[in-house]
Amino acid sequence: MSFTAKIGQITGSATSNDADTVSTALLNAQHEIIAKISQVNPDMLHSMSTEETQTDNSSDVEPLDINTVVLNVTRYDSTNSITRNCTPIDMKFIEKATDADSIYYAPKTSPVYSFKNGMVEIYPVPTGNENGKVTKVEPGAINDNGEAVTSMPSSLYPLLLNIASRDVIIQRLGSFTGDLPTDLNDTTVFDALADFDDSLGITTALPSVHADYQDAVDKAQHLIDDVSSIDGDVNTDGSGTDIYSAQKWLIDEDPEMLSGTLSTAGQELQRASTILSGFQADLSKYQAEVAKESAEAGQALQEYQANLTKKIQLFSTLISKLNTDYQWLTGQLQLVMQNIAEGWALIGVRPLDSQAKALGGGIGK
Repeated sequence: MSFTAKIGQITGSATSNDADTVSTALLNAQHEIIAKISQVNPDMLHSMSTEETQTDNSSDVEPLDINTVVLNVTRYDSTNSITRNCTPIDMKFIEKATDADSIYYAPKTSPVYSFKNGMVEIYPVPTGNENGKVTKVEPGAINDNGEAVTSMPSSLYPLLLNIASRDVIIQRLGSFTGDLPTDLNDTTVFDALADFDDSLGITTALPSVHADYQDAVDKAQHLIDDVSSIDGDVNTDGSGTDIYSAQKWLIDEDPEMLSGTLSTAGQELQRASTILSGFQADLSKYQAEVAKESAEAGQALQEYQANLTKKIQLFSTLISKLNTDYQWLTGQLQLVMQNIAEGWALIGVRPLDSQAKALGGGIGK
């Protein structure tokens, strides 16, 4: 089983973990372990160290990684055939280490080292015959499938996994806001739920009574009782109105003219009736279309309401599941943090001083 698979077991779902996050979490866990051990049990660092040979201060010097701990630096003295420990000096004096007239001058019998531009510099400068060696602790290469980390004792692997799992869980918890649907139209969670269209698809315009209807009614009325409002007709010689209402002929007791006037008024009323019949036919057609569209809108509203109810139920189910997952991960994070604390407690136990132990009588001084 790989580190990634074990982190998946701790976090509950390997498929939900981002591969880059897992890789970064494993590397950051190494940095954290090195930094913590250097504080609580520096003696343990020797079991995690590597040695790098240095033949100059530039071309073959490997830059120090983040949280790298330099345990020791040596330089070989070929004249006396002895490896000498280098003394650390402040970087501000490093240039004077090569000045024979300076009190900070470093001969091969008393070499020094310092840090510059993220690298270890040794003086006198190492050569092929008088090389330097840097013993340091830094993150090692991770063999995920082989469950191994270069230069890290296997006893630290459980702590490594718990620290990496902590970071993965925190990332997962932070991503929950992206998993929450913003509304019922969220197509990443639900099928698209369009807003209900409450407009009726009526293509026929609401009919209106033609203006000729009113013209015919008005003329019929005027022919009967209002001679002053009979418009548009004048004497053939243009001298003025000679069209009279039925009331005039009734007063004059002129039955022929009365009959003719009433006949003309009747024709106007017939024209108005014909126009009104056409309007009523158009109105009936419009009412039929409104009734049809209303029925279709009612059916669409029922379907919308049923679909909305289904979506709300699904929405609630999803929120409930996300909440359950969130609570589980929160609890798992607490468990991982507890395991990490226990791991640090074990690392903080220093080995017994071989000069201060008395078997059978406790620990002697």
